[in-house]
Amino acid sequence: MTGDNKRYNLFISADVFSICSPRQGVIADHIVADFGMYFIELCEQMWCYLPQFAGIVLVMFAVYKGTVRPSANSRRKNIACESPNCVRCSAYRMWSRDALMERWRRYRADPNNAAPDKEMTRLVSTIQNAGTSYSSDFQPTFELVDLVSKPIHDPSSFVGDVEVLESSYNDILHDCNHALSHSSNWLVNTTPTGEWRAFYFINQGRRIEKNMKLCPATTGILDRLQNIMKDCIFGNACFSVVNAETHITEHYGPCNIRVRCHLGLEIPKECHLYVDGIKCSWTRGKCTLFDDSYLHSVTHGGSMENSCPRSILLVDFWSPEITNFEIPALRYLLRSDHPLTH
Repeated sequence: MTGDNKRYNLFISADVFSICSPRQGVIADHIVADFGMYFIELCEQMWCYLPQFAGIVLVMFAVYKGTVRPSANSRRKNIACESPNCVRCSAYRMWSRDALMERWRRYRADPNNAAPDKEMTRLVSTIQNAGTSYSSDFQPTFELVDLVSKPIHDPSSFVGDVEVLESSYNDILHDCNHALSHSSNWLVNTTPTGEWRAFYFINQGRRIEKNMKLCPATTGILDRLQNIMKDCIFGNACFSVVNAETHITEHYGPCNIRVRCHLGLEIPKECHLYVDGIKCSWTRGKCTLFDDSYLHSVTHGGSMENSCPRSILLVDFWSPEITNFEIPALRYLLRSDHPLTH
């Protein structure tokens, strides 16, 4: 306010904020002065810690950009996507043990499926404990118990299929470039920055015929693979393209029964894959194999002006630890015709 003695001061005590009149002005002036000195001293102390605070901010930024990755011991809760059709995050979030058990009874009742009981012990145990045996940190849609796993797999575990893919590099790259001219056939995944697209040949176990017709060479190559997950809801095969300036956040796959194979097509040096805290790089014409039930992410640190997209052919293989008795049973239990939610 203006004029006369209509001056008001802020009266500050330990627990009260109020407005004082001019009669209290002298007292208030002392308090305000004391508060001012305290505020200046506090600012000086904060300034001393500014370098440490800036360092913390830089480390947090580096982790986000992918230059520093969390260790294996830092793997924690799953990150759900927003796709309404995602096998893990929506339609198949709750798996029914009763439905699995009913399918299992039908499978075992068929005389053609007369595998020895001892070969099915861990599969029976998995079904009996469906939805109840998972830790709070990692809750996959389906987890086969007592399955030995590791984050990175050697190509020698899939030597025949790896040879087929790597020897067909030129034909597959040609098909990928052709597919890029049909933008409506690609699905865009959710990412916090940039863009990640997929051109599916097999999507959650279902063949995408229109895409197969566009790329007959790659379709024929996929049909020759012995370990590909066919007719299983966790099986996928697609071209996967990640643009520059894209970060695919850390996440887990929906199961532990597959190994994901990436055939490098176009590989910029700025793009990297991280699996269980291990930094991996793709190579053109070579296969990289990893277990996506481990925490993993992708960071393309290049710029849109100076770096090309990363392109690969992704194919899901059955884990080499799963037996020939278990694969037919798993394919029956986890077939892609409808979810196990009832």
